[in-house]
Amino acid sequence: MARSNRVLGFLDHLTFEFLDLSALDADEMIVVFLFDFVACDGDAMLELGLRYENAWLGFHGQGVTHLDKMIERTGGKRLLFGTDWPFYHLAASLAKVLIVTESAERSEIRHAILRGNAEQLLG
Repeated sequence: MARSNRVLGFLDHLTFEFLDLSALDADEMIVVFLFDFVACDGDAMLELGLRYENAWLGFHGQGVTHLDKMIERTGGKRLLFGTDWPFYHLAASLAKVLIVTESAERSEIRHAILRGNAEQLLG
């Protein structure tokens, strides 16, 4: 997806059931979901990210197992690294990424998550 100057917003600390998803139907809008959602909403947010190419997902509140699942399903595309400091320490968030991308097959995904995806989104 080409970079757009139309970032609708960064949504964080929300419960999935309260989101108005109508903006995602407009292809020119980009919505970033910072993934500090309750665990039961993690799968729903992943499905949202898979359904809409203009939805980007942060995952700082998710565990290693769910992050691995997100990478398997997305190929690492549109996943954004973050920490949610001071609630999650940088080391904890970084360790999760390093653990699930330690194989040689995932080296490009590691780069995408830690830098490349943000560069693509923000230009």
